Amino acid sequence: MNRTHFCGELREKDTGKKVVLEGWINSIRAQKKFAFIDLRDKTGLTQIFISRKDKKTDEIVSSLLNEFVLRIKGTVKKRPDSNPKIETGTIEVSAESIEVLNSAEPIPFAIEDEVKANEDTRLKYRYLDLRRKKCLIICY
Repeated sequence: MNRTHFCGELREKDTGKKVVLEGWINSIRAQKKFAFIDLRDKTGLTQIFISRKDKKTDEIVSSLLNEFVLRIKGTVKKRPDSNPKIETGTIEVSAESIEVLNSAEPIPFAIEDEVKANEDTRLKYRYLDLRRKKCLIICY
């Protein structure tokens, strides 16, 4: 099962396609019966919809943290309410299988443009600080 698409390249024209995506968990919003994951790779974000109807899937979703690397196999579907803030905001992938490729320890601060961490922590983990979008634009 190899990657078929990058996260940032899926669009509404891909609705109905079976895809395999690989990337980092940017954020996870878990509910009782379902969960949403924003999966990130070098091209952008895609929202993943996961139904928590079976025990195995529920256990996997319960163990996930930000920055875990996942392989998602699923079908591209049109989102009921689009998100104009991201390029893939009109679609989501309904997950049929989830595979954890690599787990990750919790990171000391969120990788965001507005970092809410003291200077010592940012210097100690400067490799994380450099992954911020603002730094990537300045550095390259």
